[in-house]
Formats: sequence, C-alpha cells, structure tokens
Amino acid sequence: MKKINYPLLLGSLLFLFFMAAAMFPELFTDKDPMFEEPPRNMEVMVEGEVKDEFTMHPIWPSEDNLMGTDVAGRDIFARLVYGTRNTLRLGFYIALFRILLGMPIGMLAGMGKNFFRKLILFFNTYFSAVPILILSFLIFRMNFFRNLQIDRSILLYSVILAVLGWSRVAGIIEDAVKRIMEEDFIEGQIAIGKTWP
Repeated sequence: MKKINYPLLLGSLLFLFFMAAAMFPELFTDKDPMFEEPPRNMEVMVEGEVKDEFTMHPIWPSEDNLMGTDVAGRDIFARLVYGTRNTLRLGFYIALFRILLGMPIGMLAGMGKNFFRKLILFFNTYFSAVPILILSFLIFRMNFFRNLQIDRSILLYSVILAVLGWSRVAGIIEDAVKRIMEEDFIEGQIAIGKTWP
C-alpha cells in the first residue's frame, strides 16, 4: 500500500486555493481593492459599554472589513485577495528565469567545465554569507524601482531575484549531470570517439 504524501497534498490544495483566488477574486470578496472608504462611526467597547465612535483610518477589523483598512481606507482583505495574482506571477517568473539561467551553467559545470563550476561555487558561497533577501531589499530601495508600474516592476524584480538566486538551481543540475556523466553508456560513447556535445 502506498503512503500518502501529505506535504505534496497540502501544497497542491494551497496552490489550487491561491489559483482560485487569483483567477476568481470576486468569489472571495465583493469589495474593490482600490476603493477608499470614508471615515465612519463604529461601535466600540469603552469601560464595558458599547458606544458609537467616529473612527479615522486605519479602521480595525469589523463585519464590513474582515481585516480592517489601511491608512488610505482600502480594504486589506480585498487587497490580499487581488494581490495573489501578482504574487503568483512573480513566483512563476522567478522560477522560470532561475531555470533558464541555471540549467545551461549547471550542465556545463557537470560536464567538467571548470569556469562554470567555479562560478556556481562563488555565487553559492557569496550568497550564503550575504542573504539574497537583504541584498535584493537594498537594490529595490533605489528610487528607480519605486516608481515603476506594477507589470514592469514584477518582471524586473523577478529578473533581479533570478540573477541573485540561480546558483542553487545550477548546483542541483550540476550534481545530476555529474551522475549521468559517470554512467557506463557515456564512457562507452567517449571510448568509441564521440565528442562531448
């Protein structure tokens, strides 16, 4: 009898949930994430008594706003739901660009090309000392990145995060290629005169 892979099952369910939120946000909230609600009167508990009090933004969680509002009066829950689309797109682009960068370099390093092996080693060593998150935060604090439109910033952020983090993917591919290169059929092909490519 096969064991159930619970982490994979849970991850798949979460992924489906986030995909549903990204593709059909109106199923999760009926509020517009950009609508700025005006300040209003709310019931508050003061010394054991319920009183009507005028509140300014940010407003705390209530029946109208599940997670409250931000300082501009926008519903935080609606912004989270509508933000899943951008978050999933950013994650997809980062993974894609890391594979596109790491795969050829990892393959060349696994086939014995020393320059690429040293390049992977340098990036892995450097970014274990300087975390990618801190370095990317410093880069993104530049004014150029702050003023970008959301679509362009997602693409640019994913390229920068891919450039900073491709070495882990390349290291995994390098190890896999090394194992394949040690197989008997590879040695046989080299013995009969085939070239590396």
